Amino acid sequence: MIPPVVLAGLAFVVAAGLVFGVTAVLWSRSNGDPIERVARLRGTSAAPTPSSVRRGPREPADQAPILSSLLRGTSLWEELQMEILRAGLLLKPSELVAFGALSLLVGSALGLVLTKQIPLGLLVGMGCGLLPWVVVKLRQAKRRRDLASQLPDAIDILSAALRTGFSLLRGVQTVAGQMQPPISDEFRRLAAEVQMGMGTSEALDNLVDRTQCYDLELVVAAIQIWSEVGGNLSEVLDNIAETVRERLRLQGEINAATAEVRLSAGILFAMPICIALAVNVLNPGYLEPLFTTPVGLTLALTAGLLMSLGALLIRKMLDVDI
Repeated sequence: MIPPVVLAGLAFVVAAGLVFGVTAVLWSRSNGDPIERVARLRGTSAAPTPSSVRRGPREPADQAPILSSLLRGTSLWEELQMEILRAGLLLKPSELVAFGALSLLVGSALGLVLTKQIPLGLLVGMGCGLLPWVVVKLRQAKRRRDLASQLPDAIDILSAALRTGFSLLRGVQTVAGQMQPPISDEFRRLAAEVQMGMGTSEALDNLVDRTQCYDLELVVAAIQIWSEVGGNLSEVLDNIAETVRERLRLQGEINAATAEVRLSAGILFAMPICIALAVNVLNPGYLEPLFTTPVGLTLALTAGLLMSLGALLIRKMLDVDI
C-alpha cells in the first residue's frame, strides 16, 4: 500500500502541473491583432495585412470543433466571447469550456485519490474546474489596470494630434501606432470599426463595453458630447488626463495602505482549508463525520457561509470609490 504522504505528494505534483499548464496556455494565447482575434472567434477570416503575411499563420485551429458547433449562436457563446475579448485572450469560447471540463475531471480524480471521500473529491474538482474562469478574470483585471495606467499618455497623444489639426480618426490611429498593448490594440480596433462603416458613437460604445474602464468611459463621453455640440476637445481631454493621473495616484496610496489587510484576509480565508486538507492527509477519516453526519454537514455549511460572508465584508470595506 502506498503511504499517504507519498500519495499526497504525487497528487500535489499532478495538481500543480495542471494549474501551471492551464495558466500557461491561457496566458500564452493572449497576443495577436484584435481584428484577427475577433474574426477567429466569429469563425470568419480577417483580411490579410503585410505584417501578418510576413509573420505567417499564427492562430491554431479550433481545438473543440464539436463543442463550438453546439455552443455557437447561443447566449452563452456570446457572453463567453465578450469575456474572452475583455481578457485579451486568443481563445474560442468552446476551448474555454473544454479547459474547464478537463480541469473538473482531473481535479475530481485527484480529490478522490487524495481525500478518499466523494464530497471532498467533488469539491476539489469544482475548484479546479473554475481555474480557467479565474485565469480569465485575473487577465481582465490586469488588462484594466494596464489600460488605466496607459490612458493618461494616450489622452495626451490624442489631444496633441487634435491641436495639430488631425481628425479624431487620425488621432486614434496615432495613439494606436505610438502606444503599447493593450491600449494600442483597443484603439486600433476602434479605428478599424470606424473605417469599416460603423458609426463613431457606436464604435466608442463598443470600446467602453470591451474595456470596462471608468477612466476611458470619461474620455468616450467627452468625445460623444463634443461630436454633438462642438467645442474645444483638446482642452477637455487635457483636463481629463489630469483627473485620471490624480485618481491613479490616490488609488496607489489606497492600495499601499490596505495591502496588509488584504494579505491578512487571504491568509485567514485559506488557512482553514489548508489545515483541513493537511489533517485529512495525515489522519485519513478524522474529518469523515464532518461530511457524513447531519450535524457535521450543518457545521461545514455554516463555516463556509461565514467564511464567504467575512471575505465579502472585508472586500467591501477595502473597496474605496475615488
